[in-house]
Amino acid sequence: MANLHIDSQLMNHMLPASSINNKKHLLAIHDDKHQPLVFSVLTFDAHQAIGNDGHLYAIKSNSSGSNETINVSSAIGARGTVDAFIVKQANDADGGIFLAFSNTVPDLSASELHVLAPFKPEVLNTPDQLTRYVIFGTAQNDKVKINALYMASAMLPFFRRAGQATKSTASNWPLLIASYNYVAEHNKDANISRILVEANKWRWTSDLRIYEQAKTTIGIAPGSLSVGDGLFVLYKKEQRTTL
Repeated sequence: MANLHIDSQLMNHMLPASSINNKKHLLAIHDDKHQPLVFSVLTFDAHQAIGNDGHLYAIKSNSSGSNETINVSSAIGARGTVDAFIVKQANDADGGIFLAFSNTVPDLSASELHVLAPFKPEVLNTPDQLTRYVIFGTAQNDKVKINALYMASAMLPFFRRAGQATKSTASNWPLLIASYNYVAEHNKDANISRILVEANKWRWTSDLRIYEQAKTTIGIAPGSLSVGDGLFVLYKKEQRTTL
C-alpha cells in the first residue's frame, strides 16, 4: 500500500490578492516556436515588473530564453487605459492571432475599440509592424463604455491545397461581441452588439440584444439548439444570475 505524505510551508505574500475581472486577466496562446505567449492588462505597481499604465502587454520568450514584454497599446498608438481585450489563435499553418481590445482615452468617458487583422506570432518580434494590421472602423461608437469583449473560437476549415493549410484572413474573423453600457444612462443596463469585421473595415451592428434589463454580462458563447444557431448569454439581473 502506498504511503501519502503531506508537507506544508507558510508563505507570506508580498502583495494582497485581488479579484480577476474582464480587464485584469491573462490569456495564453503560443508563439512561432510553440512557447507560451501571454497577453495581459494587469495594472502592476512599482514593485512589479511591467508597469502601471493600464496598457495591453504581450509577454514572450526571447532568443536567450528569458521573458520580454511588448507594449501592444503603444505599438498601435492606443492611448489611455484598457477596458477589455480578447485574443484567439487560429488552427491554421501560421497560428494566426485574432486580437481586439478597447480603451478609454483620457478626458473622455466612452470607449475606443481597436480590431487587428490576424497576424503571425513572429510579428511581435518587431512590434512596430502591428500598425499594418489595424483594421479601421467605419465609425467609433462614442456613446458606449465597453466592459467586456467575447470572441468565438478561431477554428478555420483545414483544407489543404498543394500542401498548404487554410490561412487566417480578416474576412474570416470569428464572431466578435461587445458588452457595454451607454455612458449617458443613469441605470447603466448592459447591452450587447456584434462587431462585424470585414476585409478592411469593421462596424457596429444592431442585430443583437438582451431581452431583459441586465446589469452585467458574465459570459457569452455561440451555440446550436434544435431551433437553430444562436448565443448563450449569462448575465445578472438584480441579484439573480440568468442564462
